[in-house]
Amino acid sequence: MSGTATSTWYNYTWTWQKSGTSVVETLYVNGVLIAPFTGTYTAPGTTVYLGGSNGNTPSIGVYGEMAIYNAALNATQVKDVYDHGISVPEPVTAGLLALGGAFLVARRRRRTA
Repeated sequence: MSGTATSTWYNYTWTWQKSGTSVVETLYVNGVLIAPFTGTYTAPGTTVYLGGSNGNTPSIGVYGEMAIYNAALNATQVKDVYDHGISVPEPVTAGLLALGGAFLVARRRRRTA
Protein backbone atom coordinates (compact mmCIF):
# COMPACT_ATOMS: atom_id res chain seq x y z
CA MET A 1 0.00 0.00 0.00
CA SER A 2 1.51 3.30 -0.98
CA GLY A 3 2.06 5.88 1.72
CA THR A 4 2.71 3.44 4.58
CA ALA A 5 5.90 3.80 6.61
CA THR A 6 8.26 0.84 6.58
CA SER A 7 9.11 1.15 10.29
CA THR A 8 5.47 1.18 11.48
CA TRP A 9 3.25 -1.82 12.18
CA TYR A 10 -0.14 -1.85 10.47
CA ASN A 11 -3.13 -4.12 10.88
CA TYR A 12 -4.34 -5.18 7.43
CA THR A 13 -7.56 -7.11 7.09
CA TRP A 14 -8.66 -8.39 3.72
CA THR A 15 -11.98 -10.16 3.29
CA TRP A 16 -13.60 -11.68 0.26
CA GLN A 17 -16.94 -13.29 -0.40
CA LYS A 18 -17.65 -15.26 -3.56
CA SER A 19 -21.12 -15.04 -5.07
CA GLY A 20 -21.50 -17.00 -8.29
CA THR A 21 -18.89 -15.66 -10.69
CA SER A 22 -18.41 -12.42 -8.72
CA VAL A 23 -16.29 -11.69 -5.69
CA VAL A 24 -16.68 -8.84 -3.18
CA GLU A 25 -13.39 -7.87 -1.53
CA THR A 26 -12.76 -5.36 1.24
CA LEU A 27 -9.51 -3.96 2.58
CA TYR A 28 -9.24 -2.50 6.08
CA VAL A 29 -6.18 -0.79 7.56
CA ASN A 30 -6.12 -0.48 11.34
CA GLY A 31 -9.81 -1.36 11.47
CA VAL A 32 -10.92 1.29 8.96
CA LEU A 33 -12.44 0.38 5.58
CA ILE A 34 -10.10 1.57 2.84
CA ALA A 35 -11.24 -0.02 -0.40
CA PRO A 36 -14.30 -2.10 -1.28
CA PHE A 37 -14.09 -3.84 -4.63
CA THR A 38 -16.40 -6.07 -6.66
CA GLY A 39 -14.96 -8.07 -9.52
CA THR A 40 -14.99 -11.37 -11.34
CA TYR A 41 -13.95 -14.39 -9.28
CA THR A 42 -10.76 -16.10 -10.45
CA ALA A 43 -9.72 -19.36 -8.80
CA PRO A 44 -6.36 -18.93 -7.03
CA GLY A 45 -4.79 -22.15 -8.31
CA THR A 46 -3.15 -24.88 -6.28
CA THR A 47 -0.78 -22.65 -4.29
CA VAL A 48 -1.92 -19.51 -2.51
CA TYR A 49 0.64 -17.02 -1.22
CA LEU A 50 -0.32 -14.69 1.60
CA GLY A 51 0.02 -11.15 0.39
CA GLY A 52 -0.05 -12.28 -3.22
CA SER A 53 -1.20 -10.19 -6.10
CA ASN A 54 -2.32 -10.82 -9.67
CA GLY A 55 -0.36 -13.84 -10.76
CA ASN A 56 -0.38 -15.12 -7.16
CA THR A 57 3.19 -14.07 -6.36
CA PRO A 58 4.53 -14.13 -2.78
CA SER A 59 4.97 -10.95 -0.77
CA ILE A 60 7.91 -9.79 1.29
CA GLY A 61 7.14 -8.76 4.85
CA VAL A 62 6.71 -9.80 8.44
CA TYR A 63 3.39 -11.15 9.68
CA GLY A 64 3.00 -10.68 13.43
CA GLU A 65 -0.42 -12.23 13.94
CA MET A 66 -2.61 -14.06 11.48
CA ALA A 67 -6.03 -15.66 11.40
CA ILE A 68 -7.90 -17.38 8.61
CA TYR A 69 -11.66 -17.65 8.97
CA ASN A 70 -14.15 -19.69 6.99
CA ALA A 71 -16.43 -16.67 6.49
CA ALA A 72 -15.86 -13.00 5.67
CA LEU A 73 -15.81 -10.75 8.73
CA ASN A 74 -18.08 -7.71 8.70
CA ALA A 75 -16.88 -4.18 9.53
CA THR A 76 -17.83 -4.48 13.23
CA GLN A 77 -15.93 -7.76 13.59
CA VAL A 78 -12.87 -6.35 11.83
CA LYS A 79 -12.86 -3.31 14.14
CA ASP A 80 -13.26 -5.57 17.20
CA VAL A 81 -10.28 -7.70 16.17
CA TYR A 82 -8.23 -4.54 15.60
CA ASP A 83 -9.24 -3.01 18.95
CA HIS A 84 -8.96 -6.15 21.09
CA GLY A 85 -6.86 -8.65 19.18
CA ILE A 86 -8.04 -12.08 18.18
CA SER A 87 -10.22 -12.91 21.17
CA VAL A 88 -12.05 -15.88 19.69
CA PRO A 89 -9.98 -18.61 18.05
CA GLU A 90 -10.52 -18.93 14.33
CA PRO A 91 -12.41 -22.13 13.35
CA VAL A 92 -9.27 -24.11 12.46
CA THR A 93 -7.66 -23.40 15.84
CA ALA A 94 -10.90 -24.12 17.70
CA GLY A 95 -11.16 -27.47 15.92
CA LEU A 96 -7.57 -28.38 16.79
CA LEU A 97 -8.13 -27.43 20.43
CA ALA A 98 -11.27 -29.60 20.56
CA LEU A 99 -9.41 -32.52 18.99
CA GLY A 100 -6.58 -32.15 21.50
CA GLY A 101 -9.07 -32.04 24.38
CA ALA A 102 -10.80 -35.18 23.13
CA PHE A 103 -7.41 -36.94 22.91
CA LEU A 104 -6.58 -36.00 26.52
CA VAL A 105 -9.96 -37.23 27.77
CA ALA A 106 -9.58 -40.53 25.91
CA ARG A 107 -6.03 -40.94 27.25
CA ARG A 108 -7.16 -40.23 30.81
CA ARG A 109 -9.99 -42.78 30.54
CA ARG A 110 -7.56 -45.48 29.40
CA ARG A 111 -5.28 -44.82 32.38
CA THR A 112 -8.13 -45.11 34.90
CA ALA A 113 -9.67 -48.22 33.31
